[in-house]
Amino acid sequence: MSYRAHYAIAAGLLLTSSGLAQGAAYKWVDDHGTTHYSQHRPTGEDSVKVIVSSPPSSVTAPGETQKRLESQLKALTEQREARDKAAEEKAKSVAETKQRRDTCAKARSNLTGLTTGGRKRIIGADGEARYLSEEEQHRLLIETQKQIDEYCD
Repeated sequence: MSYRAHYAIAAGLLLTSSGLAQGAAYKWVDDHGTTHYSQHRPTGEDSVKVIVSSPPSSVTAPGETQKRLESQLKALTEQREARDKAAEEKAKSVAETKQRRDTCAKARSNLTGLTTGGRKRIIGADGEARYLSEEEQHRLLIETQKQIDEYCD
């Protein structure tokens, strides 16, 4: 049996039972001033007929339930995406911080190597070793100091 058939049966039962639940009640005040309520009309008393209705049904239409579930699913999906994005940004921040520390440590090591000892020897792109000129060494010192200023706190 399909869901629609189940909903149709439930709606039919709800409509027929609500008619039974809806009935008359009577209200009256006795000689002592006490207010009474009853389903039966009192004999010899002036009473007022009160219509009692059943509380609103908590059964919702199938479409409403589907819409509510879709809305909840969308909200949960948005929360998950926001949580994933925050975790990704945090991981990126941690990686950037590590990269900055590594670059700072390398720059400080390079500065120590450039400022201690005598002439500096490097290995070129062709694999040949050569000594730095004073101008090259001075330029590397300036670049290394810029890296330290940028990456070290």
